[in-house]
Amino acid sequence: MQRDGESGVYSQGILLTLQHNVTCGKKPRPAFAYALTARYELEESAPLERDVPFDFGASVMLSKRFGPVYAYLTGGYLWFGGDQIDKIRLKRTQLSGLVALEWRYLATQSLILQYLASEGQAEDLGPFSDASHEFTLGWKWEFYPGWLFELGLIENFIVYDNSPDFGIQMGLTLRP
Repeated sequence: MQRDGESGVYSQGILLTLQHNVTCGKKPRPAFAYALTARYELEESAPLERDVPFDFGASVMLSKRFGPVYAYLTGGYLWFGGDQIDKIRLKRTQLSGLVALEWRYLATQSLILQYLASEGQAEDLGPFSDASHEFTLGWKWEFYPGWLFELGLIENFIVYDNSPDFGIQMGLTLRP
């Protein structure tokens, strides 16, 4: 929602995430990690109304290798410092879950199928109060040692009115 003189919705914040890899995964056991995240809002980000300039999150992650296939399971919990955009009441917390399979068909390339479910965020606003369900079909390519290119196509198949109809996600990562 844009008002006269505003350039749109924006956010300026500092994000700090601490992740601990508890196990790297051995024959019978999966890899296990958890992460804690804090976000501090530097400026008032209109139109979100905050009474606390912080957001906090926690997540747990499991992964297991089955030959050339990797399985991933992640659960997340978020607490937000704001609970209203204009006159729309928002929930203070959100749960999410992710399930993914990655098939490493070459030493430098993988195909990924991912499902992400996120709890609805609006208090009482039709489909925006329902959970969103997004599927991603992705491709990863390590085109040079330590350089990883990722491409994903996102689609929502279950509830069409509360998440992207279609999206393209790209990333470039440098791993030391």
